[in-house]
Amino acid sequence: MATVSGGRRRSFKSRHHTPMGKGGKLAVIFVCTALILFVLAVMLGNYLRGLAEAVIEDTTEASTTEEELYYSNAPDEVIAMGIYFGGEFATEGTKTQAETAEEDTSVPEEPIRFDSISLTLREKDRESGEMLLAYSSPISLEYGIDVTGETSLEDGLAEIKSFYGERIPICGVFEIDHPELPMPSRDIMRAYEIALICELIDAGIEEIVLVGFDFAVEEGISFISDIYEQKGRGTAIGLALPFDFFVAAEAQGKLSEITKRCGFLALDLCSLKVPALMTAESLITDRVSRTRAICREFSVRVLLGCGGNPDCESQTRAAMNAGADNVMTALGIFMPKEENITEEITAE
Repeated sequence: MATVSGGRRRSFKSRHHTPMGKGGKLAVIFVCTALILFVLAVMLGNYLRGLAEAVIEDTTEASTTEEELYYSNAPDEVIAMGIYFGGEFATEGTKTQAETAEEDTSVPEEPIRFDSISLTLREKDRESGEMLLAYSSPISLEYGIDVTGETSLEDGLAEIKSFYGERIPICGVFEIDHPELPMPSRDIMRAYEIALICELIDAGIEEIVLVGFDFAVEEGISFISDIYEQKGRGTAIGLALPFDFFVAAEAQGKLSEITKRCGFLALDLCSLKVPALMTAESLITDRVSRTRAICREFSVRVLLGCGGNPDCESQTRAAMNAGADNVMTALGIFMPKEENITEEITAE
């Protein structure tokens, strides 16, 4: 117990107290510093992680915006049945799936389930070299360039919808001619073709695939961009490219950029020349098998040109069996021959 000496209380000192040495003080300072640094590191880590997440979120939003600017609303998988414009399909053209199944019940395979229509609206006559337009167009009449059909675009599309259903998507197959022309005819034809496609968009065509650019890919992309600037990107506009383009060594690097700037891509097998010892189906199988991986990676459609061939369904099946997820058949343009019209007039 503390005692009083000279009127003051004597402080108590433990007889066992040992003053802290210099080394102990340094150890305490080191531990405290380490704890402070650890806490600061945790706080800095959390801050940096939050900053990184914000950057990733901003990048994702920017990517989404960019995709919305470029990519269209085209479905990834399409099995499109080719028909003729003008109503012939209702009587002597391609039959409906139900009619085909009812007529041929001996076929072991189920009929192909087509979920859309592919409709050739413009193509070049390989014999005369003239460009044929399947419908009558005010724009075509103004320019006086193409040989046109008699049915208006609106009436023809309405008849197709009434026969196959209002909700059936229609993809117009449209051949381009201007890349092969010299200047200044090229610019005139280019403006004319853009006006025609804008006319198709105004008429309600859901999708359009452009044939004829072949290796003029940059011009094809520029052409599509000019249409998008006028009409927006609500209508998917695709670019059909030849087989040689897809099997080229540099194709993989180019396709990533190309698919960002157009609605979709198509492998153009419309003008296949079948060797004597092969069938169209075997050639289609070869072409699709060799491009299957790249077509699946970039959702490339296979565009078949059956013409008046009654085996369009077998060719479509060959492409599907070879691994194609997206197949479109183009029957071409049906137009009465001039000599037939002359005979009818003479008979009357």
